[in-house]
Amino acid sequence: MRLRIAFAQNSKLAKDERSFTMAKTKKISINTFDKIVAENYTPTENLQWHGAELVIKKTLTLKEVMTFVNTVVKGCFTTDDASYIPEVKDFFIKCCIVDMYTNLSLPDNSEHKYNLIYCSDIIESVLPHVNGQQFNEMCQAINDKLKNLAQANIEMVHKQMNELYTSFNALQEKLSSTFSNVNSDDVVKLIGAITGGKLDEDKLVKAYVSQTKSKKKAAPKGGDK
Repeated sequence: MRLRIAFAQNSKLAKDERSFTMAKTKKISINTFDKIVAENYTPTENLQWHGAELVIKKTLTLKEVMTFVNTVVKGCFTTDDASYIPEVKDFFIKCCIVDMYTNLSLPDNSEHKYNLIYCSDIIESVLPHVNGQQFNEMCQAINDKLKNLAQANIEMVHKQMNELYTSFNALQEKLSSTFSNVNSDDVVKLIGAITGGKLDEDKLVKAYVSQTKSKKKAAPKGGDK
């Protein structure tokens, strides 16, 4: 109990001391902050690249960062079945570097784009001039997002498998109760319900009902010999 009281008192003293220190410190205005950045930061850098005037943007905006990350992540999955294709991750990162950091134009054709990027030194020429901290954070965000999506896909597959297993169990129970009294003669009659190599559950049920009714009509009445 004494230890808790002492801890609370020390925490209060530390908080009061911080408040007193901040009260004495004059806050720097936003205008001053803006002025310092404007005077000491150059947003772009011009570079001669094999005779071409290359303009490199050093830092992306927040919106551009989100676009960069989402473009790479989206490109790592196929459009038809959402399969993960990790072999194109670096390619998409390089495409975004050229497209969002420089004034170079890239073709729409993927093969053409791939050749331009991997058969030149454009990436090696651009990266030393961009904001390294921001670029590393984007790469980390890409990896984190891909990991989360991969985990979500695994969980989705498990859920679908469980649902499929439950459906099969329900179908098995339904068929077992429906065909519990079927004999070999009935099976011959029910063969017609199989079409195209696929089992049609509705046709099987209808065929069984029809076979049952036929057997009841053919059964002799009481007293007949």
